[in-house]
This record gives sequence, C-alpha cells and structure tokens, in this order.
Amino acid sequence: MIALGLIRDITIDEENVKITMILTSPMCPMASFMMNQVRERASELTTKSVEVVLGKEMWRPDMMEAEARETLGI
Repeated sequence: MIALGLIRDITIDEENVKITMILTSPMCPMASFMMNQVRERASELTTKSVEVVLGKEMWRPDMMEAEARETLGI
C-alpha cells in the first residue's frame, strides 16, 4: 500500500500510532479489508495503540512509487 501511495501520513507519539491512508476510489469495496490489514501489520511492529483513519485526499496514479508505476505500465 505504500508503493501505491495509499499511506499518506504516520504520526507516532508516546502511546499511539496514527496512520492516515487514502483509497483509490471513494466507493472502494475493499476499504475495510485494507484498513484492517494496515492496522494488523502496524500492530505487529509496535506495542503502541494503532489507529488507521481515512484521509480526504483523492488518490492519483502519480502518487505511486516509480517502480510500481512501471510494473503496472502506468
């Protein structure tokens, strides 16, 4: 999800990790699944409380890492 540019911000304080992500479409049917995947993976890496929130930014293909764009032919 990082390579696709969906993770937009990570804020860490003494007790919490807040991850802001966006979706490729406002009506993405995989939204809950992807948010849970991000939360679960981050929770494996820290003992802090992990919160995943949706940002308001609209996703664009140019947010992807160059290698991901090449792989997808974009």
